Amino acid sequence: MGDTSVIINDSFRGQQVTGQQRYAIEISDCLLALPGFKEGKLPRSLPEALPSSVAKASYWAGVQLLPFRYSRDVILSLTSRAPIITKRSVYVTHDLFPITNPEWYSREYAALHSRLLRRQMERATALVAVSPNVAEQISEYSGRDVDEIVVAPNAPSSVFINGSALPGGKRDAVAGFAIDPNSRVILAVGSIEPRKNLVRLTAAVAKLNSCTDEVHTLLIVGGGASVFAGVPTIDSPHVVFAGRVSDDALSSLYRHCDAVVFPSLAEGFGLPNVEALAAGANLAVSDIPVFRWICGSGATYFDPLDSDSIAAGIEAALRAPRRLAEHDRVGLISRFQWKESAAAIARLCEKVASS
Repeated sequence: MGDTSVIINDSFRGQQVTGQQRYAIEISDCLLALPGFKEGKLPRSLPEALPSSVAKASYWAGVQLLPFRYSRDVILSLTSRAPIITKRSVYVTHDLFPITNPEWYSREYAALHSRLLRRQMERATALVAVSPNVAEQISEYSGRDVDEIVVAPNAPSSVFINGSALPGGKRDAVAGFAIDPNSRVILAVGSIEPRKNLVRLTAAVAKLNSCTDEVHTLLIVGGGASVFAGVPTIDSPHVVFAGRVSDDALSSLYRHCDAVVFPSLAEGFGLPNVEALAAGANLAVSDIPVFRWICGSGATYFDPLDSDSIAAGIEAALRAPRRLAEHDRVGLISRFQWKESAAAIARLCEKVASS
């Protein structure tokens, strides 16, 4: 790359770790081990007396100034917090939901972020998508040829691949969550938002409890945020909200719960799917293209718009032989690797740097 460096926009540092932040952390760790890649540090020590709106505006201003601070370099943004005006930049797009489904967000968030997303895709020198489905959407909304968009997917982190089973099995995994380990524990992982389809999922679990003698408990791992619209209140004795948990705890839950369910209406990728499969969980998932691409024959599929279908999918996963066959698990891990995705992004950055 000569005298040109690739500056990694570090706006993800210090944020709550969800899918985008996990992606950014893992990819940046790989890239920073390569020559020519550096991290562009944003200022984070603002006076505590500042109103939150002013602090947030100051932070966004820092993001927008990155291309001016590093005017000779390529700016790489791994999350949606990216500069709009750039000379040479690579932008990773995780999803287009503020554009395609603004009803899932607050009015203010959807209005702002749909515009930002369009501008970021329009002005970036090169684009990366986390799945072929997102690449096709980018092509549709940006007008770029889909073949120009590099696909660099998420991958399971090592804790989910190499984590060990707990001595007490399910009892130890669910300890502290007020769950009877003798019940059938169904794990769902994701933000508390409309897209995650929790109302139909709760109805499906209620159906299982009404139709069988066994007790089914739905354990939901994940947090909410004010940017989401229409998040319902769910009050059921068979639903437990665990909030956010550590990676080690989540790895144990994947390994020891009776089934893992992902009833999402849509996903850009769906990182918990590969995490759960890497951990050897039995999966029941929405029949949507990106999940078919990720899971293949390693999951049971259902119609996410039909709670009866969700219930049937969960029941099938509960009855399935325990754990993904080892050769299928190894195949999944070989398909999705952080180093491979980072290498694809590195090649694209080098191409932009030399142009």
